[in-house]
Amino acid sequence: TVPEAALMDVLRAIYGETISGSTVSLAPDQSRDLEVMVRMLEVIELFDRNTPASISAAQPLLHEVIDLEPQYAGGYSGLGFARFFEARYALVPDPAATLEEGAALALKAISLGPDGPGNHMSLAYIRMIQRRPEEAIAAARRAVEIAPGFAFAQATLGWMLLYGGKPDEALAHVRRAERIYVI
Repeated sequence: TVPEAALMDVLRAIYGETISGSTVSLAPDQSRDLEVMVRMLEVIELFDRNTPASISAAQPLLHEVIDLEPQYAGGYSGLGFARFFEARYALVPDPAATLEEGAALALKAISLGPDGPGNHMSLAYIRMIQRRPEEAIAAARRAVEIAPGFAFAQATLGWMLLYGGKPDEALAHVRRAERIYVI
């Protein structure tokens, strides 16, 4: 593993001076392995493209992450998100089975990293598409409890609440996300 100061130097090189060691530090559930971090950054970039090809391209990287650091929750959470996307885009012959596999991966991620908001968000999206709104909302609420300043967690809770028939509460979380992450 690489010392946190060196990892912050790498992140500053990637993201610029918007990351300040005095105001931002690595999340407790973040890998300290530079190879894992680089692969996860590649995965995030691929997921941001949100295409069937990019989701497929992310999966070998996630398997590499798991091979490199089997106790790191992010690899499993990422594969859970990938299963969500596969089912959502009908890329698999049995979406229900794919979602069950995704839920198992998300639950494994939560067991390895209960304080990782992304692990709970992975489960929230899977439960949403499985038409289990209360479980989706509960998972998204947990992500926000862990990281209230994480815009994606706030937006996820907003989506889950909207899906669960709570539009007023949903709007409040989407607005929080917008205030946190201004483009």
